[in-house]
Amino acid sequence: MIKKDLDRVITPVIAMVVIGLCFALIFAVLFFGVQTEERDIVLIIVGAVLGYIGTIIQFYLGSSKGSKDKNEVIRKLEDNKDA
Repeated sequence: MIKKDLDRVITPVIAMVVIGLCFALIFAVLFFGVQTEERDIVLIIVGAVLGYIGTIIQFYLGSSKGSKDKNEVIRKLEDNKDA
């Protein structure tokens, strides 16, 4: 029972942390600037983090979310059938 509750909570928490870090990184780059010799690596890191943001959005709004919801409905139906 606790594992199901943890599984339900942990994914959104991780998603919010990644999104928060992305905004913090962009804020730092925009307002504090980047030294010329570090610019390329910072841009690569920002691009990678933005890619993770895209993956998070696709999960919550795309077919993965629908598939996850379908699996939960099937699991509930199986639990009711066994009871």
